[in-house]
Amino acid sequence: MRRRPIAKLCPLSRCPDPYGPRSRDSRRALIRAMPQEPEGQAGSSRDSRRSLPTDLVASMDRHVRSWCVKSVPPRLIPPCLPTPSQKPPNGSAWVHEIKHDGYRLIARRDGKRVRLFTRRGYDWSGKYPRIVDSLLSLRVRSIIVDGEAVWAGTDGKSHFDQLHSRAHDDQVFLYAFDMLELNGEDYRQYPLEKRKAKLEKILARTQGMRFSGHLDGDGETIFQHACRMGLEGIVSKRRDFPYRSGRTKSWVKIKNPGSAAVLRIQDGSWYGAIHQSIILDERAQIRPI
Repeated sequence: MRRRPIAKLCPLSRCPDPYGPRSRDSRRALIRAMPQEPEGQAGSSRDSRRSLPTDLVASMDRHVRSWCVKSVPPRLIPPCLPTPSQKPPNGSAWVHEIKHDGYRLIARRDGKRVRLFTRRGYDWSGKYPRIVDSLLSLRVRSIIVDGEAVWAGTDGKSHFDQLHSRAHDDQVFLYAFDMLELNGEDYRQYPLEKRKAKLEKILARTQGMRFSGHLDGDGETIFQHACRMGLEGIVSKRRDFPYRSGRTKSWVKIKNPGSAAVLRIQDGSWYGAIHQSIILDERAQIRPI
């Protein structure tokens, strides 16, 4: 059983601390290093702060910032995985998205550095230049986007064979359907609708990343339309839920039994071969985090 990565937590609060954990000894040292005021004298806190070492003041400032804004862990965030289902849910609490046939990626930009993480934690940023350039063109300091890397024809439908062939890597783009972080703020805590509304505005002028919208209405009707169009299926999501890594029941996927993706799985020999080649491609060409 694989253990999930644990975000570093600030010992003085329960929010993630991107500057690393502070041990009990280091906290005691921090307290001992603070100048103590003589009894009966009420010195100003500003004077006490000036008497502290510079590196100690900087460490305290980092702690204060971590209390104010909930930040994200510095490494890979495992993606949210939808629960398979035979029929879509109904009700106004659910929205429905088209399920695209491609590679799931967590796209992360921090300053001028871009990484495209696969589900196994490998960096594919050297593989899809169009997605990387699109991330760098955004007017943000940092951002984390969840989406599907696809190759699509003129009809807008994704084609997995062309994607897997590696002959069209420069044409692959990202269907972005969720945002986990923006400029240091953890967006996973917000409802899906708020995350998607913000993401749509940010991606309004990009080419290598396309916003994947959602549909309101009867889930079964939307699913039947997706099947008639030959799409892989739909993913139904709770509009009011936060983002949670791992398998969750707030995301439900319903696959079209006649889609190319499902037929690949049914053809066990072909599916096994291509699945193994994807794993080898990750390990051989792309560096792990």
